[in-house]
Amino acid sequence: NVDVFENLDKVGSGTYGDVFRATSKDTNAVVALKKIRMTKDQETDGFPITALREIKILKQLKHKNVVDLMEIVTNAPSEANRGKGSIYMVFEFMDHDLTGLMDYQHSAPFSVAQIKCYLRQLLNGLHFCHMNKVLHRDIKGANLLINNRGQLKLADFGLARTFDDQARAYTNRCVTLWYRPPELLLGATLYGPEVDLWSVGCVFGEMLQRKPALPGKDEADQLDLICRLCGMPDERSWPGVSRLPFYDKLVDRRGTYHEQPHHAHARPLVAKLSRTVPDAAALDLLNSLLTLDPQARASCATALDHDYFRIEPLPAQPSELPTYKSSHEFNRKKRQAQHAAAAGQGAHAGRDGGGGGGWRDQGRRGGGAGGGRAR
Repeated sequence: NVDVFENLDKVGSGTYGDVFRATSKDTNAVVALKKIRMTKDQETDGFPITALREIKILKQLKHKNVVDLMEIVTNAPSEANRGKGSIYMVFEFMDHDLTGLMDYQHSAPFSVAQIKCYLRQLLNGLHFCHMNKVLHRDIKGANLLINNRGQLKLADFGLARTFDDQARAYTNRCVTLWYRPPELLLGATLYGPEVDLWSVGCVFGEMLQRKPALPGKDEADQLDLICRLCGMPDERSWPGVSRLPFYDKLVDRRGTYHEQPHHAHARPLVAKLSRTVPDAAALDLLNSLLTLDPQARASCATALDHDYFRIEPLPAQPSELPTYKSSHEFNRKKRQAQHAAAAGQGAHAGRDGGGGGGWRDQGRRGGGAGGGRAR
């Protein structure tokens, strides 16, 4: 029963539930309680499917770089909860998330060794997921939890899905906008682990530049930013791209983008970022992750084998990393609420998962955004 825990404070809030820091009354251990959000429709249909998927997947994934689901607890229906009761997932408590640590105005920059340490742990955890046939589908800083022992763990598997070697249609309405790969923005429903690697590239770019790599206002703007950074895709640079449902919308704007060069060593991203990211090995790895063609994009294994991790300074050991006061994106957003209100809501929609609409919705007749069979 959830009554064995004492609720301390709220540390997160998302589409599928709120997260609280709590302590066990028996052991004094600090845990994170994720309250599963039940809507009226879900009460009619049963337990929320997103929570069922997350529980099933996390029971399967036991790895040092994947958050540990400890148990499931409930509280009984009562007057206080309007007779409905609640269900909680109990996780190990992590002191921070990566977005909370990357508070650009208040924290010191990450060292190169620290970035390498975090990135390697992210890739190790994600590689384990992919080897166990699980797509995360929402890699972003807020879902990368870090404790004061320097350990990074993948969290929030609410959008995760299992996959196999057969071609199956999945929804392309997944992955938070700023971290969403171009194939999903163009309407692809057949995809695999490569979608997570694009998101890793966005997180890596964010750590290197101390600002979001591709902060689109909506889906059309997101695709604009991608093409301005990586070039305009066509059949020579990305075989099959012209068959994606929304490619014609991209062609209509061809004149606003740089053409994607077609010789073997052309790398528009490297040319564009070389001034702000002087580390050639880091740029080469970033370029391999933010590759437009999903089939040419780096895998976790190839990324982990990149020279970037073998060049001085070497990745720090987790235990060597600095400790910080507890910092989560939820608290950061509370501190910045007044600034966000003054600047408008567009920027936050991309990081938090919004940012729909635009040409994609107008063009739905030309190819649906997932269709009835997509999952």
